[in-house]
This record gives sequence, structure tokens and C-alpha cells, in this order.
Amino acid sequence: MRQRWAVLVSCFLVLVLLIPAFLGCGGGKAKGQKIVIGQLTDFTGPASAALVVVNRALEDTVRYWNEHGLIPGVTIKTATYDTQWNPSRDIPGYDWVRQKGAEVVITYSGSTVEALKYYTARDKVPLVALGSTISNLENPGWMLALVCPSGYVIKTLLQWISEKHWDYSRGIPKIGGAGYDEPDTRDIIQAMKQYCQDHPGEFEWVGGFLVPFGSLTWSGEVEALKDCDYLYAPGSVGGTVAFLQRFRALGYEATVIGADCPSGFRGLMLDAFGYEATDGWLSALSCRWWTESFPVVDLAKQLLGQYRSEQAADIMYAGNSYVGVVGNYYSFLEIAKQAVEKVGAEQFDGQAFYDAALAYKTEGSFWQGYAQWGFTETRKYMVPYVHVYEWDAESKDMVCISDWLPVVE
Repeated sequence: MRQRWAVLVSCFLVLVLLIPAFLGCGGGKAKGQKIVIGQLTDFTGPASAALVVVNRALEDTVRYWNEHGLIPGVTIKTATYDTQWNPSRDIPGYDWVRQKGAEVVITYSGSTVEALKYYTARDKVPLVALGSTISNLENPGWMLALVCPSGYVIKTLLQWISEKHWDYSRGIPKIGGAGYDEPDTRDIIQAMKQYCQDHPGEFEWVGGFLVPFGSLTWSGEVEALKDCDYLYAPGSVGGTVAFLQRFRALGYEATVIGADCPSGFRGLMLDAFGYEATDGWLSALSCRWWTESFPVVDLAKQLLGQYRSEQAADIMYAGNSYVGVVGNYYSFLEIAKQAVEKVGAEQFDGQAFYDAALAYKTEGSFWQGYAQWGFTETRKYMVPYVHVYEWDAESKDMVCISDWLPVVE
């Protein structure tokens, strides 16, 4: 009798031990391999108001991929650290997300890229930046930029203006800009100055002015730029509004130009100035606009409808940040998928992602309406094309007025 009970107990214990193995073989996504993406962003600092939509776009795109099992057997997780836009928190933030298992790190700040390039190259961790400065691309290490450097974008816009927009019977247009003294704006101002020096018959360079972050007075800068025909205004919400309010109040006029700023917070510009005052502004973008019917745009609308229905109208009104970043993150996750397909989920690491990124191209019906994106061995930014959009008061919309333009380096 005791022997029979001993056999039954032994069989029961074996079954208990085997149950987890059986459950793990069912193909459920929650039981698959986990890939961790580290995110260094700003939730509570001076850039948080601008980055809130960007952070939501990453969250929603990852959620969509997980719910639809787009990387079979793999769940994407994000480990997010609040840098508060404070450079002293960049390295501690990197260490923290690495401790959480991150094999790839995403950031949005050029200064964060500068701070971490050495460490990520040492650790063979891809540092994926939503944007990048030109100087960071000169020695990128393991940095990969999802969009074109703003300096290249502004050069491309200036070339298009000289060829398609300005009437030279009026003389050579004057151009200048102002902004906060941070990497992206320094890059834009330097690129504008360099383009004008290289093409003296196209523009007259008035000057570029950088002030400490957070300044809202702009009195000297406005006076210095009052005669501009084209003007790059500060690339931040509060800075742009304060600068242009003073500029307009004094009766000065210029065509405002930019890349993702100020179109990324277009709603705030419209609230501050209205459709008539912003009519004719020019923005060079690597994404499509909300009113255009393309699969990437349709997906962005779908994600808003599914996950943020109460905020959807406000996010679309706000500008291009969400729709642009959904496309960027979708391509990022396609790279991760191709890395998993090549090496297997258990072998996924920074090297696998980096190798897959260099071989990646945007292909298939999902990318209809987009010029092809992709990295190369020597070009560490993924999007080498932009469109020009005009702010149009009559249609109360952003209107595409150019073909895809290869960026000017």
C-alpha cells in the first residue's frame, strides 16, 4: 500500500514540475521572449510639454505591436527614465535602463547623444536618436538617428526656397534666425549660415542669435532680425510664441520657416496667432500630414482611436509629432523584428539590432507614399528625404507643395 502511494506521489510531483513547460509551449505572446527598449526622455522638465505626444506615440506603437504579435513569440517592453532634460541625469539614466535589461536605448536630446556616445559604443548598445545634430554624425559611434539632422533639413528648405519660392526680381532675400543655446538650434543656425556663405547670390545672411534656455524677452534679437524675408524662430513652444508676439507687435513681417518646429506644436501657434497670421509659413517634414490618406497616417489615426479616443482630436490639432513619430517607431520595430528573424529571439542583442539596422529598408505597402528610408555603412540617419508643407489659412490646413526632396548635406 505504501509503495502505491509513493508511486502516486512521485507521479504527481513530476506532473507539477512539467506543467510550466507545457504551458510555455502553447505559443502565447505573454510567455514568449522579452525584448527591453530603454527610453531616456523628459516627463517633468522643460521639454516635457513638447515630448508628451512623442512619449505617447512610442507607448501606443509598442502596444499595437505586442497586441498583434508582430514579432512572433516576443513581447516588447520599455524601461523609461525621466532625465528631466538635465544633462547630469543622462549617464545615471543610461545605467538604470541597462540594469533593467535594455539592449537598445532611445533618446530625443542631442546633448544626451553627446553624453552617451562613448558609453554605448563601448558597450555595443545602439543609441537610437529621434533626431541628431550634424556634429554627432561626424563621429556617430553606435548612434543611429531615425530622422534627418535638422541642419540638413533647413539647408534643403533653403535650396527649395531659392529655386521655387522666392521671386528674385525683388532682390536677394534676407534671412536669419534665433533660438535657445542647445545642440539642435545651434546646428540649425550654423547650417543656415553655412548655406548662405556657400550660396551668396541666393540669400543675404542677417545673423543667428542664441540665448540661454528659457529666455522670453528677445528684444535685441527681434530688432536685429526685423528686416528678414525668411526667419527661423526659436524651436520651442514658449520661445516661439514670445519671440513672434514681439516681432508681430512691432509690425515686422517675415515668412517663418522650420523643420519639425513649429509644425510639431502647430496648434499652439494657431491658438496664439490664428490662421491668417501663420498663412504662408513653411515647414520641411519627413512625415506625411494628417489629412493625407496613406497607410502610416491611417495607422496613427487608428492608434489614437483605439488608445486615446478622448485625446485624439487635440493630438491631431497639436501638430505632426504623433503621426511622424508613429512612422519612425514602426520602422524601429521592423528593424527589431528583422534582427529576431535573423538571430532568434534568445540571441537578440545590440549587435543583432545594429546589423539589422544597417541592412534595413522601408519596403511594402505599409510605406506607400513615403520615399524609401534606410541607413548605410556611412550614413547613420535613416530618412534622407523631406517634403515642404505650407501653412494655408484658406483651407485651415498644412498643404504639401513639393515632391520628396533629397536632403542637402
